[in-house]
Amino acid sequence: MDIKRRNQREILIRYGRLAPHAQDRILDQFYLILPGSMSLQGFLITQTFALIAGSVGIALFASAILLAINEADSLGRSLYFCFAIEVIWVFVVMHLNYARRYREKPFDLTEIGLTNDELRLHSRNIHGGMILDSFRWDEISSIEFIEGLAGENKELTRDHIILSDTRKHQARLFLDSLQTIEERNILRAFIDSNIKQIDTQKAMAGLTRTGKLADVPFTKLWSQALRDSRPRLHTNALSTGIRLQNGRFTIKNLIGGGGQGAVYMAEVNDLSEHSIVVLKEYVLPDLVHEVEHKDACEQFEKEVHLLSKLNHPGIVKMFDAFVEDHRAYLVLEMIAGHSLKEEVQKRGAIPYREVLKLCRQMTAILEHLHGATPVIIHLDFSPENLMLSPEGKITVIDFNISSEENSMRTRTVMGKQRYMAPEQYRGKPSIRSDIYALGATLYFLLTGLEPEPITTARCRKNSKNAEDIPESIDTFVSRATALDEKQRFQSIAEVQAELTKLIENAGQ
Repeated sequence: MDIKRRNQREILIRYGRLAPHAQDRILDQFYLILPGSMSLQGFLITQTFALIAGSVGIALFASAILLAINEADSLGRSLYFCFAIEVIWVFVVMHLNYARRYREKPFDLTEIGLTNDELRLHSRNIHGGMILDSFRWDEISSIEFIEGLAGENKELTRDHIILSDTRKHQARLFLDSLQTIEERNILRAFIDSNIKQIDTQKAMAGLTRTGKLADVPFTKLWSQALRDSRPRLHTNALSTGIRLQNGRFTIKNLIGGGGQGAVYMAEVNDLSEHSIVVLKEYVLPDLVHEVEHKDACEQFEKEVHLLSKLNHPGIVKMFDAFVEDHRAYLVLEMIAGHSLKEEVQKRGAIPYREVLKLCRQMTAILEHLHGATPVIIHLDFSPENLMLSPEGKITVIDFNISSEENSMRTRTVMGKQRYMAPEQYRGKPSIRSDIYALGATLYFLLTGLEPEPITTARCRKNSKNAEDIPESIDTFVSRATALDEKQRFQSIAEVQAELTKLIENAGQ
């Protein structure tokens, strides 16, 4: 083996699906007998050495047993025989336990070695080690990210990257076999800094994902990152120019935020179809505040889970999610325009015909949420969370307190008080709570006034332009905001049926 290559500093990244209790395995119990045996030749030498040593040991043990049997009586022979059987059984059980604990097979990839010249694929077990293949950085011809798809081939259901070189060698690296987020980032950094001849950005965008979006909250990588015990690098809001995920995201400016996190506009450097995105941040409490930390992690995981299930033109799209420096981030599409609250603050009350058009879009969004399996209740459907594009398109952007109906229990009161139904104050919301919020939002758009908390909204009674609001629309809003759930619209389908009549009568 080339001595220069052997002595070059190499960083090892663990690879493989270990049993949960085997995260800190010792690979080199016998490998240390011949240090540096990292080639096929070294592997064969260590295997031969182990075989000879084992054979000699078994021969000596067998000779001792036979000698003892020849000189012992029948009882002694029986005891020696039982002892021999027990020794053999112990060795068999130890081997099976080791195989189950470490899930190792000969020639399986167990580590990825990284140097400034090449990437090496190592196979190691307790008997020795070898290099399965190596790829020089300057000879790599392509790196492709493949998203796992449903099918019978289990390997192809897993996210992976395919690496090829000019020798037509190829390696398939599965993302769920990389042990930690930190190790993924190390691999990404080596690829970014050493491969200049091809564009690697699109493939590297997939490398930092923790799995399919629907599975993200439940992976061991998320659990590991969310419970990071290292000190914080940043204690305040991120400033312009700060880079995250090894330069993948660059903060452009702060959009807004509060004590629990912030919302940033960021430039993404490796998703060619999305040059500007929104990063929604959750600041995770320190681990010493165990209850608060657990609640924050669960809140983040829940929003990731919900957004990953939703696909509707009126709902903000989530591209990815990641954790860094005790902060969790959602990567969301950038919505052009401003909120309905800002629209009313700028224009004042909106004419009812225009409000009816907006209401049709809002009910389509709620129809999609309430039609999901299980049903999703938004719980914060308000003008502040509804974006209006220059073309008049409505998009709902915040699912921070939303929940699936089957997970509903008596819960802490959350939401904007002026748009919360009475049952939501009691911690027992339902789909009719979203209908109440819709009615309160319509009241705000029609009158330019914030609705009174826990009140049936009457537009004509409180509005300065009451004569411009038809009685039928006033009745529609008051029914949507009825304090008694039974007197409210019982489903979004009922709302849409009544809305259709109003639009027809308005001549639209």
